This record gives sequence, C-alpha cells and structure tokens, in this order.
Amino acid sequence: MPGLITEARLTHEAVGPEATYPLAMAYDLAASLMIHFGRDDLAAISAERAINVARAGNDELLWATLHATYAWVLLHQARLHEAEQLAIGMASRIEPSFSAPAEHVAVWGNLLLCAFAPTAAAGRDVADYAAMATAGAERLRGTVEIYNSTFGPARVAEQETHAYTVLQASGKALAASRRVRPGDLAGIAYGRHLLDVAQAHLDARHRKTATERLLQARSQSAVWFRHQAVARDLVECIRQEEARSSPEVRSLATSLGI
Repeated sequence: MPGLITEARLTHEAVGPEATYPLAMAYDLAASLMIHFGRDDLAAISAERAINVARAGNDELLWATLHATYAWVLLHQARLHEAEQLAIGMASRIEPSFSAPAEHVAVWGNLLLCAFAPTAAAGRDVADYAAMATAGAERLRGTVEIYNSTFGPARVAEQETHAYTVLQASGKALAASRRVRPGDLAGIAYGRHLLDVAQAHLDARHRKTATERLLQARSQSAVWFRHQAVARDLVECIRQEEARSSPEVRSLATSLGI
C-alpha cells in the first residue's frame, strides 16, 4: 500500500485532476484494509484523505461514494448515529431523478445500504431504508458495478438479511436471504452472507440447517473462514446444544481451531 499510494500521489501531482481517481481509490483501499487490521484510527485518516482528494476532482459520484467507506469506519468505531447520518445525508444530497443514469442510482443505493448496519446495531428497524433501496434496485436491469462496488436487488437483500440478523428477527432475515441466489454474490461476499443466514437459522432453532450454511461458507474460502469470529461463535453455540457433536460440526470446529 505505501508504494501504491506514493505512485498515485506522484501521478496526481504530475497529471492533475485527471489522476484523481487512482489516488482517491488508493486511499480508499488503504482505509478498507486498515479496518480489517483493526486500525480504525488509520482507516479514518485514509478515508478522509480519499474524500479530500475526490473533492478537488470533477466526479461528484466518486466523492459521494467515498463517504460510504468513512461511514463504515464510523460503524467500527461504534459511532452508530454518525455512521447512519453520514450515509443517509450523502444519499439525500445526490438523490437521483427518475431519468438518472444507472451509475447514479447505484451510488445512491450503496449509500443507503451503508445505513442498514448502524441502524440495526442501534436496535432500530431498517424497513424504511430497505424500501427505498429496493425501489432503486428495481429501476436497474440487474447489478451495476461502479467504483469497486456493486448495487442491485441481491445487494439489498444481503444487507437486509444482515440487519435483521443483528436485530434477531430471524423470520425477516430468512425471508430476505431467499432473494439472494448462488452466483448473485461472489466469493467472500457470499460466504459472509451465509454466516448471517446460519445465524438466523440458529436463532430460529434450525440447528442442522445452520450447520449446512456454515459448511457452505467454509467452501467459499477455508483460509477466510478460519479467521471469522462469527463462525467460531456459531460453532461453539451448536456444540453446546448438541448432546454429541456431529462429524460436520467437529469438522467445522477443527477448521476454526476450536
């Protein structure tokens, strides 16, 4: 990352506004990586720099998109109200007209999705945000890719599943999860979704199905799966509920180093 950022900065200094995108996205990538490393302080600095670089450019949608990463940082800092308000405030600022291009709708929709997690973590329903995001997704023909992110019906359902899992509303979470088909989400994104589905099934006392979803999640990437605290907690809960651990649960426990 240091080398990438350095090269992007040199390019930006030499070329000017036309090189805004690579520098802003380099900072954005650094912010995302720092969140995964648990360095929320460095993530905040990187996210702020990405936003400031984009502000000086001529792409308002890029500038708006980068606020989603900053909202994610705020979520990890447990600044739930600020995270929600930042995402919703920026979404309101760029709310698209009915005839707006698909890319504009996608950026707006992704900002709405960023409000789901902090709202649910604060214990409040996400139904209003979900309705707006669903309406936006229905205007698109499938999934739209922009700025290293995607928006479409499956992404709305994925975030709705997560939110209702956090709220322990297993019925709503499982209903939303049925709108996500295999192939709608790629790799790790689908794996993370399956962890939410497993949690919802366990909350609904569908222990066998929860185990099956955990096995599916592991199949996306055994290395990624090994480091998932959510998966570890789920397997521990299943083991406690079983009189004798099944071979599948023992296999999951071994994968997680339990």
